[in-house]
Amino acid sequence: MRRELFSQLKEALAAHDALQVRRLLARVNATASHDLTADETSIADVAAAYVAEQQQAYAEQLQANAASKLTREQDARARRAADRVQTLLATLQRFGDTGSRSG
Repeated sequence: MRRELFSQLKEALAAHDALQVRRLLARVNATASHDLTADETSIADVAAAYVAEQQQAYAEQLQANAASKLTREQDARARRAADRVQTLLATLQRFGDTGSRSG
């Protein structure tokens, strides 16, 4: 059972199957973490590093998506503000009030 668990973990790592690596690593930590051999410790360490890298990449993607959304929202607000200014200037020009007074 234990040998099979680590064999599956190595296969999941080789296949870059992040979900399977995470699941198997959780099983390793829950069932076999107290007396690992040097080889098993090495496999578990590689798996933990892989999971951490995947989590970091996911967090970075979320941050990039949030930044992109914020930029789009700010651009839309700026366009609406510019449109309002343009409308107000056109209205003032129609009524002949350009803000300059000659006297």
